[in-house]
Amino acid sequence: STVARSPVARSRSEDSRAAKHARKRDAQLHLELTPVTVQQPAEPVVVAEPAVLVAEPEAATLSKRSTPKPAAGMTPGTGKARRELKRRQQEDEAAANAKLQPYSISVRQEEAGRTMVAWTHLTARPGDVDAWVGLHQLLDKEADDDEELVHVFGSLALSSRIQFKGISSTKFEGECVFPLHAGRLENGDYLIALHNDVGEKRGNLFLAVSQTFTILNGAVCSNKRAKKC
Repeated sequence: STVARSPVARSRSEDSRAAKHARKRDAQLHLELTPVTVQQPAEPVVVAEPAVLVAEPEAATLSKRSTPKPAAGMTPGTGKARRELKRRQQEDEAAANAKLQPYSISVRQEEAGRTMVAWTHLTARPGDVDAWVGLHQLLDKEADDDEELVHVFGSLALSSRIQFKGISSTKFEGECVFPLHAGRLENGDYLIALHNDVGEKRGNLFLAVSQTFTILNGAVCSNKRAKKC
């Protein structure tokens, strides 16, 4: 049997369906009207690197290094200042050339009686090539017939070594005490020479010679004072 619905119940059901339909329609309309926002990507931040500035040297600084100053009391450009400048340049060139000399030797006599020998041996460490310094007497080559006892260095005729001292230093320059026994030597002119045992001559090659000095009656004198000793 079918139960008949009352007019009130039918009216409520129809109102409910109408309300649902209205809410669905409003929701769809809201979606259609809502704008869509697209987020743009952020632009990258560029950090500028600091600039590096290199200072150019001043012309005044360069001129100070390359050109010596005139002496005190001299005006640049005068003849006296130019001569002084030329003299200084010549001294600088001479000092530079002296540094290029591979061998040198000099002798000085101390008040205590010691003979000091200063030497320079730039081609090798003296101790590695058996370098040594030797005492030689100046000879008259024309008067000496024994060729084996005479050695020539430039215009000098020298005897074979009379006394010597080895240099075992590993430095390229230095100073040592030379065992000079003046009381055992005859009167005459002498010098001390620098040698090493490298090459065919092995010790007979004179690398450098010192200034000459005179031995008179067992005392060491310079040539200028020899007559006063």
